[in-house]
Amino acid sequence: MSLTWDAPVYDGGSEVTGYHVEKKERNSILWQRINLSPISGREYRATGLMEGLDYQFRVFAENSAGLSSPSDPSKFTLAVSPVDPPGTPDYIDVTRETITLKWNPPLRDGGSKIVAYSIEKRQGSDRWTRCNFTDVSE
Repeated sequence: MSLTWDAPVYDGGSEVTGYHVEKKERNSILWQRINLSPISGREYRATGLMEGLDYQFRVFAENSAGLSSPSDPSKFTLAVSPVDPPGTPDYIDVTRETITLKWNPPLRDGGSKIVAYSIEKRQGSDRWTRCNFTDVSE
């Protein structure tokens, strides 16, 4: 999840040297710091979140005097998969025994290169079954 925040209105007379971010799950009362060292900018990509859980975030500013009080917490936000689905497959070549497919890569890759695709097929209204037993890289 990508987070951004505004600089503090008042820095206490000393320039802000970094920020600290904490997260909290909806059903928890405990806040957990999620960055190991101060963040120099005002944006952060929170990783290690569990898909399907709601999270809330807050930020502390740090300067030579120490840590600020926490910001107001963000609204709860649902963690979802950062990868968009690939484009709809099209048939390129069809024979009695094979079908060659082509599709567009996902619009968003979640910040990591797509390394493999899984292909499934369905005949009629039956359930989906996997076609490839090794990774398809393109």
